[in-house]
Order: sequence, then C-alpha cells, then structure tokens
Amino acid sequence: ATIRDDPIFNGLSGLVGKRKEVIMVSGHSGAGKSRLVRLGGKLLEERGWIFLRCKFDRVVHPEPLSILAYAFDEYFLSSASCPVHGMKNTRDTYDHLSPHSSSDSECTCSRSQVIGERLEGMMSPEGLGILAKHIPSLRLVVNVPALSDTIEVNEAIMHTLFGTLLQVLSSKRTPILFFIDDLQWVDPLSLALLMELVKGARPFLPLSSTAEAESNCKQNRNQVSEEDINVMFVGSYRDNEVDDDHLLAKVLRKFQSDSSINMTNISLSGFTIETLNTMLSESLRMPVRRVRSLSEMIIQKTDGRPLHVIEFIQALTMDNLLMHSFARGWKWDADSIDICQITDSVAELFAFKLRRLPQDILVGLQILSCFGSQIDQHILSFVMDYDGEDSVDITAAIHVAVIEGLVERAAHLVSFAHDMIQKATIDSIGDDALVSLLRKLAAALIKNASAVNELDSVLFVVVDLINRIGSSHDATSSPKERALFAELNSRAGSKAITVPDFAGAAKYAENGIAFLSDSRWETQYDLSIRLYETAVLSHFSSLEGNRDHLMKRINAVFEHAKDFSDQFGIHCVWIKVLSMTDLSRAIEESLNALERLGEPLNLESIDFNNARGELMKRKEQFSGERKKKFSSSNRLLDCNKVRAMKIMSSLIMYYHLQKSFLGSYISCQMIEMSMDYGHCEDSVFGAAAFAAALVTVLGDIDEGSDWGRTTLSLMKMYDKEILIPSIYGTLYGNVFFWKEPIQSTLEPLAQGIRVSFATGNVDFAMANTIIYIARSFNCGKNISVLTGEVEVLARQHGNHFGNDASSDTPVYSPLVQFYLTPVYNALHDLERGDTKDPPSEGEEASFPLDKVRLVNNDDVLKLTLKTGQLGCFHTILTCETAKAFIFRDMDNALKFTDMYLEHFWTKDLHLLYTAIYNIFYEALVNFHFMRQTGEERYQLRGENALMQMKKWSTHSDWNFKNKLLLVEAELHYTQKDFDKAAICYE
Repeated sequence: ATIRDDPIFNGLSGLVGKRKEVIMVSGHSGAGKSRLVRLGGKLLEERGWIFLRCKFDRVVHPEPLSILAYAFDEYFLSSASCPVHGMKNTRDTYDHLSPHSSSDSECTCSRSQVIGERLEGMMSPEGLGILAKHIPSLRLVVNVPALSDTIEVNEAIMHTLFGTLLQVLSSKRTPILFFIDDLQWVDPLSLALLMELVKGARPFLPLSSTAEAESNCKQNRNQVSEEDINVMFVGSYRDNEVDDDHLLAKVLRKFQSDSSINMTNISLSGFTIETLNTMLSESLRMPVRRVRSLSEMIIQKTDGRPLHVIEFIQALTMDNLLMHSFARGWKWDADSIDICQITDSVAELFAFKLRRLPQDILVGLQILSCFGSQIDQHILSFVMDYDGEDSVDITAAIHVAVIEGLVERAAHLVSFAHDMIQKATIDSIGDDALVSLLRKLAAALIKNASAVNELDSVLFVVVDLINRIGSSHDATSSPKERALFAELNSRAGSKAITVPDFAGAAKYAENGIAFLSDSRWETQYDLSIRLYETAVLSHFSSLEGNRDHLMKRINAVFEHAKDFSDQFGIHCVWIKVLSMTDLSRAIEESLNALERLGEPLNLESIDFNNARGELMKRKEQFSGERKKKFSSSNRLLDCNKVRAMKIMSSLIMYYHLQKSFLGSYISCQMIEMSMDYGHCEDSVFGAAAFAAALVTVLGDIDEGSDWGRTTLSLMKMYDKEILIPSIYGTLYGNVFFWKEPIQSTLEPLAQGIRVSFATGNVDFAMANTIIYIARSFNCGKNISVLTGEVEVLARQHGNHFGNDASSDTPVYSPLVQFYLTPVYNALHDLERGDTKDPPSEGEEASFPLDKVRLVNNDDVLKLTLKTGQLGCFHTILTCETAKAFIFRDMDNALKFTDMYLEHFWTKDLHLLYTAIYNIFYEALVNFHFMRQTGEERYQLRGENALMQMKKWSTHSDWNFKNKLLLVEAELHYTQKDFDKAAICYE
C-alpha cells in the first residue's frame, strides 16, 4: 500500500513519451535500494510497462556484456511463453490471434509477434545473429540465421544493436523501466554500453552491404522516432563504495551536466528512530512509548538500515532475546541486547545464521557462493559431481536455503537473497579450502562441459574460477595444469576481442601469460605467440591500455618470434602506435615490413612525374577487357602478398594525411599485384584509390569513373559493410560527382556516415561527414534543414568518438572544431539573413556544443593554414566564399577567391581538389570587379575560370550547364552584349 502512494513511482507514468530519463538510487548496503525499485517495477508491470532488470556482481567476471544482455534474455524468455498454449510463440501460434486481443495471454503472444516483425525489419540478419549470441532467447521470437565467422564486430556495432533493440521494444503503450542494480561493480565495457543506451536515438543501420538489407532498413528507419523512445533508466549503487575517481561517478557527472538527460537522484539512508518506533509498535501491537527503548537499541546496533534491522530482529528472536508469551505479550532482555557486539556489517549476522545450518547444506551454499550472487542452473548441472563420491547434494542444499530465505529461484537462475549473504557464505570458507574448492569446481566444469561439447558456453565461468585460484606456483604447480589454464585464458581473450571487450581480453591474456612456463618460447611457442598477440591488440585498443606494458609485449615478440609471419600482426599494431605520434616513422616501418614480406617499394626516387607516368602506364595496361577481368580474377592466396596489400592500404592513408602524391603510385602497385596474383579485401580499397588518383592526379574523369564502377563490382563480391565508409567516401567524394548528378552522391555519403558510426570508423566518419555537409550546401539544400543536420552529426560524432568514460575532460573532436563549427557559423548567418548585426537576445551565434573552443571562422582559417590542414582550410574557404557572395559582400568574396588561387590553383600541389564551386565564384566575383573597376586582370581571371568550366561541362550537363550559362551571361553582361547575356540568363 505504501509503494502505491509513493510519488516517485506514481509520477513515472507521466514520463511516458519523454526521452533520456535517469533515476539513480544510492545508499549503503542494506538500505533497501533494490527492494524499492523491484516493488515499483512490479506495480508498473501491472500498468503495462516492460520491466527489464539486471545485477552486477562483486565476485564473478562473466562473459562480456552478459549482465546487460541478461535483462533482455529474461524478457524474451517470458514473452515467448504463451500461457494459453504452453509453448513458444511460433508464427503458427499467433496466426489465430487478433492484434487487438483483450486477454493477457493473447496480448503477450501478439506483442511477441510484433516485436519479432519489427526486429526483422529494423536489423539485418547479421545484426540479429550477433545479438542472438548474447541473447539466446531472441531466437524464440524471431528467425535468426546462422552467423558467418567472418562477420566483424566492434564496440560501436554492439552499441548500435543493443540501442536499436531497446528502441524496438519501447513504445507509448509499453514503456520500459530498465533497472541496473549494484552499479558500483559495473565493468567498463558494460558502462560504455549503458551510456549509449541512455543517450538513445541510435541510428538504424543495416549491418550488411546487401541491397535487400539496405532496402529493409530504409523502409523501417522511420518506424521508431525519437519521440517513440519511452525508456526510464533506474540504477542503484552503494555511495560509500563510489568515490569521485570511480568510473561510475565520472559517468554520473556527465549525465548530470547533459541538458538532454533528465536525471533524478534518490538517497536512501534507512530508518529514523521515529519511523522504526512506529513500525515496531504496529508489528508488535504495543504502544509507541513501550517499544521506544527497543527501537533505540536496534538503531544503535544497525544504523537503521532495513536489511540490518530485519536480520538483527530475527537474530534476537532466535537467541530468545526477543520473545512472545500469551500471558504478557512481547518482552525483551534489554541488558543482553545492550551488550551485543556492534558491527559495521550485517555479514556477522548472516554468518551466525549460516553456522546453524547442517554441514552438507552449508557446503552446498558455499559452492553456490563461488559463482557469485547468482548462477545459472545449467552451470550447476556440470558440477554436481565436483568431488566424486564425496560430493554434497547441491539441489537439496538449494531447497533448504530457499525455505530459510537465503536464496531465491527465478526462471533458470538461483540467486542469493542479498549479496551480503553470498559474501558471508564465501567468507566462511578458509583460504586453503577455497583454492581447493575452486580447483574442483573448475575441473568438473571442464570435464563435464567438454563431454557434451559445451565448454565454449561456460568458458568465461571456468576461466574466472581458474584466475581466482591464481598463477603462483604454490597455488598451481602442475605443468600440465598450468598449460591448460594458459590455453583456456587464451581462448577467453580471443573470444573477448570478438565482442569486443579489449580491457577484459587484456586481463585474460596477461593471466594466461602468467601461467606460461619460464621456457615458454622454447616449449610453448604457439601458445605464447597467441597470448602475446592478444595482449598487444587488446592493450592497444583499450582505453585502459598501458603503453609501456604494450611496448614490453611487442618487444618480447620481436625478440622471440621465429619468422616475420609470426610477428606480422604485432608489427601492424606497432605501426599504428607509431602513426599516432610519428607519421614519418610509421611510413618507414611500413616500407620495412613490405621488404621483409618480399614486396619492397623503393619510393625514394619517385617524384610527381614518375607517379604520373606510372598512373598513365597502368591506365593503358589495364584498360578495356583487362579491366573487366579485375573483378573476375581469382582470390589472392599468397599469405605474404595478402599481408603486403594490407600494409599498402595503410600507406595510402598515411600519404594522404601528408597530402602526398605517393599514395597514387602505391595504388598502381596494388592494382598490378591484384591483376597478376588475384584480389583480396584490400584490393577493393586499392582500386578505389586508383580511381581517385586517375581523377585527382591525371584529371582523367572518364577513366576514373569506369574504375570506380569496377571497384563497386568487386566490393559486392566481398559483401562486407565495413568497406562502405572508405569506398563510398573515396568514390562518391572524389570521382562520381564529376559525371553523375551531384545530388545522387548524397545518399551514398550518408550511408558511409551511418556505417562509420556503426563500425567505429572514426577516420571515414569524419571524411564522409565533411563531404556530405559541403555537398548538401552546394546542392542547395534548405538552410534550416542543413543546420539541423550539422547539429545532429556533430553530436553523434561527440557521442561516438568524443567520449572517454575515464575522463571528465571534454574531448575536442577535430571534425567539430575545424569543420562543422565554421560551417555551422556560416549557415547560422545565412539563416539569420545578416552577417553584421549581433544576434538577438537569447539567440546563440556560436555552435551549440560544449566541445567548441574556436567559434570565429577567421581564427579557424588562420589555425588550419598554420598547421597545414589544407583539406579543412579548403572546406572553410569554399563556405565563406559562398556566404560572402550571397550577401553581396564582394570585397570579402574577392579576398577568399584570392586565397584559393594562392593556396590551391596556382600552387604546385599535384593534386586536384574539388574546385567546382571555387572556380564558379572565381568567375562571378571577377566579372563583377571588372565591371566596377575596368581592370583587365579581373576579366582575364574570369575568362580563365570560364574556360575551366567549359571543360568540366563536357562530363555532365546536369552539374555544370546551368553554372556555365550563368558565368557566360555575366561575361556578356560585362562586355555590354546585353542580348547574348539575356539569352544565357534565360
């Protein structure tokens, strides 16, 4: 009755339809946090809410993301069970059900059907397969195909999939209460996912490059809008175990400062003397004044925490210190209670209760406690014979513990009623006895799970037991056992990387290395290579990675690897490390790697003329029918050549960052190798780079476009969505727009952005965003619409690539700082229709994000020019030129066109920038000044620009004809040939 009157939970129903609602419930252990939320959740379920719940554990380190995944797994298990038919919801089951059925059972079945259909519409088969690995019961409500082993998964993909799943489940009719308990023990990977789920509004992305998946995604992308996301997140944590440096505390500060998140904090401190006195008076049916002394003693002993109060009162009754008689009612021994030892923890009370249990029941509970506060009964089935004939009856122990209120059963889980009970139980085992018990449990799990080919399903549980035993020789002395433990850690590390959980993978790898023998490189070479490679990759990829430790592992492999093929993966990571601080050194080591692979590249003698000549040679050599054979050739099987192609792909990117023509030369070598020996995944990027080089270096738009089409054909053969950002950004950004309607390039660029977000490809997320925004502006997109897109994209870049949960310091995204901020400023000026008047009161003139340091476009221009960021400089210059011309600020328009000529058109860069609009405004501005001043130099500049536009117009009337006619009209008008000018204007 009390909870129904609680304004906290009565107010939840009014939050339906709002976004990003977070409630954090804090307090000490035993304060009643979990019970409060669970009671509220149960009542909300009765009102039609979905109640998702999960709980983190202090002991066990389970499979990555399995805690959050359990919340969904439990929901699908319950929703897939039809009470009417007692069977899972297959499509045959709900054929006869109306979508508007009135009974609870029919609504459950109908809801499962709707959810299944929406999931199939919102996600690709690959996405469903990835989710089903973490949420097995998902297969009960949706058809999930077999998942290919080649599917690449990363953290951004997992965030997108879980976010989309949450959006699919929620609606105004069925809002969600998502309860995450004991967040003080949350792991970094789960916390990062939780942050993304709270932010909400995940883009609906196809996880396949197939046309069918993309078509389905487009059709369903608008089915769930941001307004339809009805999720209330409720978390609980022990505030005495979360200091300012705790990861959770840092995340909560981010939530608190985020204007898009409505965060409510609730602190539970326990009973006051008045509330406890009233409760005891009602429970014991005694006057308030009579129980006052008992209330004071209980408050003194328990600090008023509900769980402590309950257990303390039960202990008093068991010790006959609180007794009831029919003659005198309740009475208590005040002197004995007063001398009871005061404890800071309720664990002592639980320990006393445990000691009263029969020995075999206690041992059974001790076995449960080794697996944490909750355990899947499927795992228990593998350890029933943990000690051979001396094994206790675990099932019987659970039965007694349930009666005693120590554990609870729910679906396939057995859980301790409170984690303090679990702690008291495992603390009741001596240190030596605990190591022995852990070893027996691990051995039983390995033996019995392997016998039915299910070791992989319990791998993380096994490895957790192993690593708690420890790698010291005192704990694990058998060489055979140590080798097995190292192997299992290696398997766990490799599996964690596929999630990906790099921090977890690093711990498994390091634990595995600790189990290796001192002669590991002689006696355990293959296992050592695998463990060190996992350690290097995970340390490099993890935010928590230690760079000194990373280099120690890298150097160990370099010292002991028998050949270069064994250290190739490590070498690639090392090159990436170098590229972050020393790009020239990274290029040098890449070239060294090619030489060791037997594919040397001598670039010292290559100048621009050599590169241009190589491009022309390969263009002629691989033209016509030979080009068509490129995509129909065999796969490249030579491992060293495949590795060389990967190195050359990286080199092209590095040289692109240096604005060097050498990337175009390397693309020629990649094309030649693919033609001669077969193609591989990196051949696709090599072909795209070759197509772009034909346009940007040779200016051969027709041949570049043909190679672009060949690249797309080859890309379809690999059918890997991870290729989309790099290939679409390269082709639609640099090649196809010269011949095809420029508006047609927007959707592929947008798809490149979406897939970049889904795959965590920060480089091409930035590249595709830059091109998309500039192209949208030049295509004449509505200014208000484009301004909104810039804001959304900037926030998505901040959400995906600008957050570090371990730091309170904002991360200044180069994209937001140097590209989107100036574009936003220009769009804001255009939207206001005035560049000089100050903004009106309450109107923001600068980019509305807290990550921006520079808001003045002139300052950004100067900084980008000073630091050599010519791509950024060019983007801002083009935008500012257009804005100045639109507002007829012709002096500034001329200044910007002068800057373009100085830094791009007359400078020997050897690379053709996308100059269409710069040349267009060059013509218009100079003809204007010719009319104003009569100076011939302006007419000469305008005519040169006109000649260039005539050349371009031969490739695409759609893109150039109107602009060309306008420039010709301006020329005739300048020459006072008004008749011809009028014809061109018309």
